[in-house]
Amino acid sequence: MQQQERLPLLVGQRPRRRRRRRRQRRQQQQQQQQLGEAIHSSSSSNYYRRQLIAKNRRHVQRLSAVAPQHEFRASTETSTDFEAQERQILFLVPYRERLLLEPTLEGKIDIVDASETVQAFMNSKTDLVEKVMPSLSKTEQYLIKVTVLCGQQHVFSRFAAQNPESEASLSKLLTTLGKVEVFYDMIGGIVGYQTVALELMHESFGGPPAAIHADKDCHGLDCVPSYEDNDEDKNVSKSCDDSECDMSLHVPSGPDLREGDGEFARKAARKGIEALPEMCEIYPLGGAGDRLGLLDPENGEALPAAFLPYNGRPLLEGLIRDVRAREWLYYKIKASSPDVFDDEEIEKASKLVTPIAIMTSMAKGNHRRISKFMNDSNWFGRGSDNFRLFEQPLVPVLTTRGGEWISASSSEDKGENYSCDIALKPGGHGALWKLMYDEGVFDWLEQQKRTGGVVRQITNPMAGTDTTLLALSGLGRQDNKALGFVSCERAVGASEGINVLVEKTNQVTKERWYGISNVEYTELDKLGISDEPAENSGAEESAYPANTNVLYVGLKHIRDTLTSSPRAAFPGMLINLSKAVKKDGTKGGRLECSMQNIADALMRKSPGKLTKKDWMNLPTFVLFTLRRRVTSSAKRQRKLDDKSLAQTPDGSFLDLLLNASDMLSKCSIEHPPPDDGSAERYLNTGPGFIFAIHPAMGPLWDIIAQKLRGGSIARKSEVKLEIAELNWENVRVDGSLLITCTNVTGEGTMSDIDCGRARIVDVDVLNAGIDWENEGNVYWSATYSRDESAEIVLHGNAEIDIEGCALHGNCAYEVPNGKRLVIRSVNGDAGCLSETYEDIVPGVPSWRWKYAFGGKDDIQSDLVQLHL
Repeated sequence: MQQQERLPLLVGQRPRRRRRRRRQRRQQQQQQQQLGEAIHSSSSSNYYRRQLIAKNRRHVQRLSAVAPQHEFRASTETSTDFEAQERQILFLVPYRERLLLEPTLEGKIDIVDASETVQAFMNSKTDLVEKVMPSLSKTEQYLIKVTVLCGQQHVFSRFAAQNPESEASLSKLLTTLGKVEVFYDMIGGIVGYQTVALELMHESFGGPPAAIHADKDCHGLDCVPSYEDNDEDKNVSKSCDDSECDMSLHVPSGPDLREGDGEFARKAARKGIEALPEMCEIYPLGGAGDRLGLLDPENGEALPAAFLPYNGRPLLEGLIRDVRAREWLYYKIKASSPDVFDDEEIEKASKLVTPIAIMTSMAKGNHRRISKFMNDSNWFGRGSDNFRLFEQPLVPVLTTRGGEWISASSSEDKGENYSCDIALKPGGHGALWKLMYDEGVFDWLEQQKRTGGVVRQITNPMAGTDTTLLALSGLGRQDNKALGFVSCERAVGASEGINVLVEKTNQVTKERWYGISNVEYTELDKLGISDEPAENSGAEESAYPANTNVLYVGLKHIRDTLTSSPRAAFPGMLINLSKAVKKDGTKGGRLECSMQNIADALMRKSPGKLTKKDWMNLPTFVLFTLRRRVTSSAKRQRKLDDKSLAQTPDGSFLDLLLNASDMLSKCSIEHPPPDDGSAERYLNTGPGFIFAIHPAMGPLWDIIAQKLRGGSIARKSEVKLEIAELNWENVRVDGSLLITCTNVTGEGTMSDIDCGRARIVDVDVLNAGIDWENEGNVYWSATYSRDESAEIVLHGNAEIDIEGCALHGNCAYEVPNGKRLVIRSVNGDAGCLSETYEDIVPGVPSWRWKYAFGGKDDIQSDLVQLHL
């Protein structure tokens, strides 16, 4: 009967014995953890650390001499696993505490050397100990010893000296472990990583809360509530019963970009434009493109998702084009008003380059590939100094068998394998914040006087649409917010996280904590959230909005918060044990962090209950918009017989065209349905039309609607406009029209004098266009064949001026730098054309668009003719 009580519990179950165990171990955990003051020193000049501060510490737990050993066996999770986890935790916690208190490498070595387990390992007659370790550095020796201390000596059991494969694998392992030790310094390095992972694993089996969740300063979603009573000992933090603690998760409130027919969006976007010189961009690019089927043709390895050829270019390039478009908008507003801005301000605006921080990964050569791609792309003309690439470390995968690491010796491979390799996975995009601190990225951004930033996911090309990102950064900067989410509607039951307003109440002290946060869909049941339809929305839309992972961050707020406690440095810590990690079915996982759950460390304390109006004044906020204006991911490859468009490039491209349809309607340009009448027809025969523009034409739709005025795009037609300075009026396209500038925004420094421009008025384009019958066409990647097209290529500052004409069949016009091509009809015959080349007066284009803010914060564009 006792055995049955030890069986693991389902996540979310809370029997009374679990509550009793929490109380019994609470004081012990408070003595053990005190992790909150924790960035310890490091000798590396590449890392920025604070010295460990020890406050209110009680006696350190007595160290056990011998680490519990793993039993390599196959079975389902049992009470034996539960007990093995508990033994490992009780053994490791005191070592973690001693190591956290010790600032020097020599002191740490002394601590682990006192362990009988480590002593026994060092007294063994193995090749590693006798032949290799004496020649290793003290740091490398320490890494081996703490691995042994964690009960993982089996990792080295097959090592053979003077075996090239074995020695190479040891060197690779030590490099990885060194990064783990440094990255997780706030929780005790490798020992801390192992301990926290085990505590979270044990908690999911029905054990007591992990210490990281029971900190007295923990007030987020993942915390076990605590309070300080009026006892004499103010340093003892006690847990409160369910009757004394209360957490409510509300549907969050926030502004909506659709309010007032877009008036609010315009006001917020104006703030964002004005704040652009203070903004940065942050991209977590750690993921590989396994689900997208992206493979290196040379070796078959998975390529990063950043390389997905979406709409004619890699996803990463698309994000950088969006940045350039916003910079161009800022420059145009300055350059259009020399009476308001002096020459120095205009020149400074022309050189605006937003710094971009990119988190790569060690997985599958991600960092190497991204670095090479950026170099080969000449850093997209932005200069390598305006990028900072930093690498996310890989972390060991643990099994539920007491936290055993998967290695060559614990696998089913019993052949002549002398490797020290272990199973490694990325630790989640929540590593972003700590890495930015460790790698000096916050310092780098501060030196460039950046105060805020926008975080984007590489697989979501939609976030740059219209006002979305400018409004987000405008709101965040205006109110000095710490963190902002862009949210949108979500389908009931969708496999995506939600945004919530967290209200935590201590019924003893009456203190409350508030903040916007994220809940992953896998945690909804655990937190008691019923995923029900919103009122008056039918049965499809959830009451809770979707978290899109498009964020605003106040850099100083985030930096100060993440150094305040391990919970903030490693937000949303969890270990996902749902999948088997060995062939025999043994489950396991690795310690992961969630980028957006830094919000849980940004809760606002209140002595009493806040009203919904007060929710708007929290350090965190949420901004709402239409779903396809902010998110439509391209995460997985759609199989031929799969009719689902969700998270596929096919579905994302359709959303791109639906946005284009909305914009074209605003421009009074007639066009067919993007899906050609149904999703099935879209998949079988392609979209109803294709329309793509360079974002610098706007990026705000209010601007684009002043540049594109009237006309039509026929069914199965294509329009691609790689140009910023375009004057389109009553252009009718039946076929393919392609306009490309080699200098969309000027060469290097932005200039609306040295860029290409086109004026097309009252023109018909008639040709066969795309070969829609070609079975090899892939429309979302822009790899398809054409039968005919009208193509215009403008080099440098070249111009083209077409009016009152019809462009029939296959035709191409290539205009050299310094020339203007004027095309007119002859004697009123639209099909009979005259072509005249003229010289452009240096520095004096024929015309240009002039931008200025209107009375409603919209941007008015006037066509100014400078020379005709």
